[in-house]
Amino acid sequence: MMHNTIQREIQRENRRWLLLRLMEEGRVDPPAPAPAPSPIFRHRANIFVRCALTMLSLATLASLFVLKYKYHDPELQHPLLMALCVFLALCFIPAGFLCTQD
Repeated sequence: MMHNTIQREIQRENRRWLLLRLMEEGRVDPPAPAPAPSPIFRHRANIFVRCALTMLSLATLASLFVLKYKYHDPELQHPLLMALCVFLALCFIPAGFLCTQD
């Protein structure tokens, strides 16, 4: 079983090298690059990512406060730990805007 897997991988690698050699010699055209997404799709995807990360941040904050005040989670009763958790929950919002800059 392992021998067959190794043999298949060697055959794939040989085919890749052959294809590269044929492209270098000009006998085969290189594969066409993948089409770029349309600007409208990118714009809508950016809006979706920003909104999703903002909602994730707000949902995390809400769950933290529910755990602290309704269920009295003993780990969240420490003020510094709670402040750290709130800060980390709020870090999702700028991360969404930073990763989708135009």
